[in-house]
Amino acid sequence: MPKRTNAIRTRLSLCCWRRVMGAAALGAIGLAASSALAQAPSPAPRPIAIGESITSEIDTGDRQVDSQYTEEFTLQATGGQRVRIDMDATGAAGDRPFDTYLRLFDEGGTQLSFNDDRRDGTLNSRLIFEVPQTGSYKVMAQGFASRTGTYRLSVTLLPPAPAAQTIAPGRHPIVLDATAGVQDNLGEATHYRDFEFDGTEGDRIYLRATPDLQSATAAQPASTSQSAAEADLADAVTVDLTLSEGGGEVGTASGLPGFDDPRLVAILPRTGRYRLRASAPLGSDIRLSLSFDRRTAGSTPAVRALPRAATSATGQLSLDSDVYYTPSNPAAVGSLADVYALQIQQNETVIVTVSSTDFDPVLDAGTLSILGYATAWTNNDSDGFNSRLELRAARSGIVHLRVRSSLPAVGEYAVRIERRRASAPESTPAAR
Repeated sequence: MPKRTNAIRTRLSLCCWRRVMGAAALGAIGLAASSALAQAPSPAPRPIAIGESITSEIDTGDRQVDSQYTEEFTLQATGGQRVRIDMDATGAAGDRPFDTYLRLFDEGGTQLSFNDDRRDGTLNSRLIFEVPQTGSYKVMAQGFASRTGTYRLSVTLLPPAPAAQTIAPGRHPIVLDATAGVQDNLGEATHYRDFEFDGTEGDRIYLRATPDLQSATAAQPASTSQSAAEADLADAVTVDLTLSEGGGEVGTASGLPGFDDPRLVAILPRTGRYRLRASAPLGSDIRLSLSFDRRTAGSTPAVRALPRAATSATGQLSLDSDVYYTPSNPAAVGSLADVYALQIQQNETVIVTVSSTDFDPVLDAGTLSILGYATAWTNNDSDGFNSRLELRAARSGIVHLRVRSSLPAVGEYAVRIERRRASAPESTPAAR
């Protein structure tokens, strides 16, 4: 009996050992399979050619890049070409609309551009770029926020960007639409037009972009008002003006044409060929009129005297005015300015108000010397737009008033002066 018992125990032990070893072997195989699955290489990017459209689907089986399901394509392009890539959703998985997302990389893996929603009210994506050099580029099609669905990827060759236009002082049309050039800085894509002119060191330049109302009203029905055409044309699109020379930036301005026109004042730092770039967000369709004015380098504008009997005066900021430099950047032209000499007597209070319908005026009071203008008091928007200073004199003398715009601008303004005799002497000068 003992031998038989031992034999039974031996067979049971052998059976258990086989089961344990079998489970371990299966576990090892399962682990190896899981490891192999985790390390499986991503599918090779599919080629797509310029002029081709491909219909595909992004689903949960695709690999994720930055938490978004992704398919990749390779695109061969030639340096200088202008290429448009569209990703249009054709169907969604589930009850959420398919929100597309496009990314573009060079051969080295550097991201050149990306886009979520193009400016047409849809969730579709679009990239427009000028090919920097001949080679292979990677297009990454994704579902935004891990969304899935079917889509169509299309690559279109666009006409070459228009050459820079040589301009002279005067008015020039600007059309920023699909026919303009395209620049893209990591998703901040814009349409642009370039203009060039020869400049001399010291020249003063004034540039302003306004809605082209003639083109706008001509394209509208006869019942459409001019103001409605202007509002529709501008459509709250920000327009940028950038002036450069030899690769170096001279000045920039930004604004909403028709509401807060972009204006730029600059003093040319050297003699050479200058380039002005007007740009607006990609997808814009806007027609503008560019005003270009220039004055050659000349003498410093004279200080204007305000007679004691004067109660008002009118003036105009222009390129013949003095220049106000931005305190934080002495090399940057902040605006144009006119300086007046105001006689003030001891114990006298003088209230000065500056108003304008052409620009937002700023009023300074201080002294002018061979070292320049020193501001003692300043006011901007005493009533929400116009400026006002109340000066009280402890002694008789000259106060220099400076009228300038809060932003670079030209235009007319009016100065109003009110004098009051104080009943008692003031110990110190003050302003409010």
